[in-house]
Amino acid sequence: MTQDTESSSLLLSAADFREAAPHLEKQAIAHRRHLHRHPELSGEEHETTRYIADRLSRLGIRLLDIDGPGVVAQIDRVPVGGPVVALRADIDALPVPEDDSKPTVSERPGVSHACGHDGHAAILLTVAEWVSSHTDRLRTSVRFIFQSSEEQIPSGAERLVRLGALDEVDHIFGLHVWHEVAKGEVGVVEGPMMASTDDFDITLTGPGGHGAMPQDSIDLIVTAARLVTDLQTIVARKQDPLQPLVITTGHLEAPGNHNVLPSRALLQGTVRALDPDTRDHAQRWITEAADTAAAQSGAGIDLFYQRGTPPVINDPAAAAFVRAAAERHCHDAVVTSIRPVMGGEDFSFYLEQRPGAFVFVGMGGPVSRHAHHTPRFDIDEDVLMTGVELMVGIIDEYGREHG
Repeated sequence: MTQDTESSSLLLSAADFREAAPHLEKQAIAHRRHLHRHPELSGEEHETTRYIADRLSRLGIRLLDIDGPGVVAQIDRVPVGGPVVALRADIDALPVPEDDSKPTVSERPGVSHACGHDGHAAILLTVAEWVSSHTDRLRTSVRFIFQSSEEQIPSGAERLVRLGALDEVDHIFGLHVWHEVAKGEVGVVEGPMMASTDDFDITLTGPGGHGAMPQDSIDLIVTAARLVTDLQTIVARKQDPLQPLVITTGHLEAPGNHNVLPSRALLQGTVRALDPDTRDHAQRWITEAADTAAAQSGAGIDLFYQRGTPPVINDPAAAAFVRAAAERHCHDAVVTSIRPVMGGEDFSFYLEQRPGAFVFVGMGGPVSRHAHHTPRFDIDEDVLMTGVELMVGIIDEYGREHG
């Protein structure tokens, strides 16, 4: 490839960025603030969907026919059968009341963008604007996926896969703004990055009774306490210590009283694993532990085990590709290798179907010092342009390699 040809193929050269950055940043911030003021819960993102679809239509971008909230759109620049790269942003908010001392605040009481999905959608909208105005340089088709219901089960990603959102897509990439990665860094993992997210509800039943006469009842509190301990023994003694596994009992309810032994006890918890085999083993071990505890005490038992999102496992080649794209195009960011986290993300459903990678755009610092899913969480809007550079860089490098 000659130097002139290479230069003309660049979607985001240094010169382009310097000239366009103020406008792009203004657009990204405007999109983010609008979406932040109008958050919608998972499965209810109808106004958000209309806002995104309207702006994509104004840009002349083709909207694909996908039922339900969310938007899938595509810019075509190659014949049918040519390379297609997909970029995804989630769009749902959380049932978290927002601290009203922040500069931009939700106008819907009890609902807020407390995980940064407003920023993700703003980044992808801004990328769509840039790409739509530079189609003469585009060497791959680009599919834009604005996905609903990342925060709940059933997963919005799983639904979109079922509806064909990945049909004809060759690779898929996504990002998340992340307060635990420092501002100015892009965090990349080659391989397992985020954990599977499964939940369990264990209900124990038996004859309650008077606290002074425990011999006439089944002490479900003792049984439940033993089971909580046994679940931790799974992590300590059954699981390979080199393969992460988290089993957390987050709720224990046994409605008795000072001198009343309850007739029902409920344990609820979550299970996290980075490895699919570990995930399967954990379900079997928890079932065995629950059955054993019930058999030893004589209690009745009902176990509901809900498998949620699989682990996010980046394709190593795709992760290395993102690293190279970030190093070339993210002018004010440093690319760094980070450790996997035990939080979950339904981007995993896409990665089960297509090679790709998920990365963190760091924003840890004074503005974004509070944890995700909390009332004081906020996005440092300075990092929105890092996300724009990264995603446009991915498109550009993808066209170089596959176009």
